[in-house]
Amino acid sequence: MVNFDIKETLSGRDYKAPALANYILEHHLENELVDYALAQSNEIEWRGIWIVDHCSEIDEKRIKPFHERLIKNLKKEKLHGSVIRCTLRIFQTQVIPKRQESFLLDKCYTYLKNPYWPIAIRSSSITVIFNISKRYPELIEELKVCLLHLMPSEADAAITSRIRSTLKEIEKLQPKSK
Repeated sequence: MVNFDIKETLSGRDYKAPALANYILEHHLENELVDYALAQSNEIEWRGIWIVDHCSEIDEKRIKPFHERLIKNLKKEKLHGSVIRCTLRIFQTQVIPKRQESFLLDKCYTYLKNPYWPIAIRSSSITVIFNISKRYPELIEELKVCLLHLMPSEADAAITSRIRSTLKEIEKLQPKSK
């Protein structure tokens, strides 16, 4: 790719996300990518955050310096669902900065409790909440109560499955009573 322009590439559809993510990491262009992913409010933003997600899967350490910016981006009004989904996907597997845990926890509970959010956002929210809560045992019980409350009213199989698997993980964390 001679004279590579991230914005131009993201504006088109003639790329494979994993290959583009590899190229960006190989050429140390992740800062520019994140700038586009967070600054735009159109297809460039959606596609940019999708590529950031791919970069995170390839080399999570290279995306770690952008964690706070990615989380703070969730404060924007009227974010496209794909931006939220890809951001939460990143934090299903990566450690969340301590300063951002409370905000992200609240945001994920908001997504989870609202049945109008897409399934992928709600499912990812469960995992992010659980991962934060594991570090704070008092929050585990709150998550458990929330999930037990949601499960009977949840019609979607994907959410129900994520709830069940998370409840099983919670049980593993809690001491057995005799």
